[in-house]
Parts: sequence; C-alpha cells; structure tokens
Amino acid sequence: MEYDYIDAEELAQLLQGGDLTSGKDFKIVDVRDDDHITGQIHSSINIPSTSLIYNPHLLPNILSPLAPIPWLIFHCALSQQRGPKSARIVAEYFKELGKAKRVSVLRGGFIRWGELYGKNGNLTKNYRPDLLED
Repeated sequence: MEYDYIDAEELAQLLQGGDLTSGKDFKIVDVRDDDHITGQIHSSINIPSTSLIYNPHLLPNILSPLAPIPWLIFHCALSQQRGPKSARIVAEYFKELGKAKRVSVLRGGFIRWGELYGKNGNLTKNYRPDLLED
C-alpha cells in the first residue's frame, strides 16, 4: 500500500500543537471538488481530485509546492474513493521522482471531521453542515 490512515483525533492533535508544523512537516490536502464549500480543515489546501486523476500532465505544476513537505495527508468527504485514489497517485508520483514521502488518508474524511470538530473554529473554517448531502 502506498499510503496509511490517520484518525481525526490524531490529526486534531497535530494541528493543536506539538513537534510538527503544518506546511513544513505535514500538509493536509483536501481533494473534494464542489463539495469543498461545506468547510475546510484549518491550514488545508484544496486540490480537486479531478486535477490529479484526469490531468496527469499537470502533476509537476500542481505538486511542486508539496515537494519539500515530508508528510501529506489527504481527505475527501468520506475518504473512501477520491482521497485514497489521489493519495495513491501522489505517492506514486513522488516515489517515481525518488522523493518518497509519507502519505496518509484521513479516516472518515471531512464528514467524520465535521462531526467531531466542525464547530471548533481553531480546527475548521467555514463549516456548513447544511450544505452536506444526505
């Protein structure tokens, strides 16, 4: 497997302080597409999964800002399809470049994150559970 999983609680601890710094030691990559408007994990960046999956010729431009970061944490809404697929593509891309790095997927995705931390303004921005589809 090209990636591992991280639980929401562990990610929250990373964001609330410790020895690792977001943007330097790890980066959260939100691969949701239009559903990104339902909220964002603090300090995450949005790279829609369609950019990674259907435009492999753009990977060098899209991923170059992430090259120096040793740990990438991916998520989508549930982290069952887009998140894992994007994580695999990115892990393979950096491995082929000889720049292997730790790649993780947020277990339960943003849905689980929102249930736990959606109302915590230090961990989540622009949380809109009313926009989530049933």
